[in-house]
This record gives sequence, structure tokens and C-alpha cells, in this order.
Amino acid sequence: FSAIEDQQLSGAIMWIVGSQMFIMVALFILARLFQRSDKDKATPHEWDSSEEAMIAPGLEHRVVQNRWHKVTERSTSRTTSDLSQST
Repeated sequence: FSAIEDQQLSGAIMWIVGSQMFIMVALFILARLFQRSDKDKATPHEWDSSEEAMIAPGLEHRVVQNRWHKVTERSTSRTTSDLSQST
């Protein structure tokens, strides 16, 4: 080897080893970030139907309105059935 070839070879070896260490640390950090994001996932809210699960953001109040209407319909149907049974 000439002096210049020796310098080039040693420079290449240093760059490869240094880059490998940098890449290993970067991959380790990314792996840790992805593991944390998996743990922090929000649990899905338990909806009564799949239709309610597809509600657009900002329109959640309609879900409450629909549930309220269902409750009032049930209570009015019960009172109507109670009145018809008592007569």
C-alpha cells in the first residue's frame, strides 16, 4: 500500500464504524419512541352502535341528543303500555 491508499483505507474504516454507531443509536431511540406510542394509545370509547362510532368530530352532541331521544321514547312507550294494561 502506498501512504495515500493507507490513509484512504483507514478513513473508510473510521467512517463505517462511526456511522454504524450513529445508526444503532438512532434506531434504538426510534424503537423506544414507537414502543411508548403503542402504550399511550387511546382506548376506543364503547359506543352503543357502529353508527355512533363514525360521528364526525365536533358533532358528538348529536350522539347525546340521539341517546336522549331513545330514553324518552322508551319511557313514553312504557307509560303508554302501562296505561293500556291498567284499563
